Amino acid sequence: MSKKLLAVVGIVIAIIAVFVVTSLFNSNSNQNSTKSKSLTTEQVASASTGFYTDYSTTNLAANPDGINIIFFHAPWCPVCRAAEKDINANLDKIPKKFQILKTDYDTSAELKKKYGVTTQSTYVKVDKDGNKLAMMNDFNGDQVNSGISPFQKIINFGNK
Repeated sequence: MSKKLLAVVGIVIAIIAVFVVTSLFNSNSNQNSTKSKSLTTEQVASASTGFYTDYSTTNLAANPDGINIIFFHAPWCPVCRAAEKDINANLDKIPKKFQILKTDYDTSAELKKKYGVTTQSTYVKVDKDGNKLAMMNDFNGDQVNSGISPFQKIINFGNK
């Protein structure tokens, strides 16, 4: 009986530990992570750094003179999760007038069709009107293998 009790207690502790660690990795108080918030042109123009936020036409329009990258993210994708973790760790290094606009790969059928996106972990550089300028895919996590962090690879792609 005591072995069963110990096993149950161990499982409960493990579940709590996973929850705490997940919460720590997902918490972010940086002002330039504006999930579910609409940006204004004034906010983008006056900010000292760029933004990582959810995709919306409003957020795209808020950066008419800057660089806009749409990140097709899937929550189940390990490469996407690694890229997002790296972006969140470097929010203060996103260049001024540079936006990374996250969209859910699984629910963004219209955007995927518009830009020809066929796999998650795809980045599309667009102009102020949403026209595709370039596309980069990192489905296999090549950024990790190349020694370049996911964040730096996105910044390099945007600045080409």
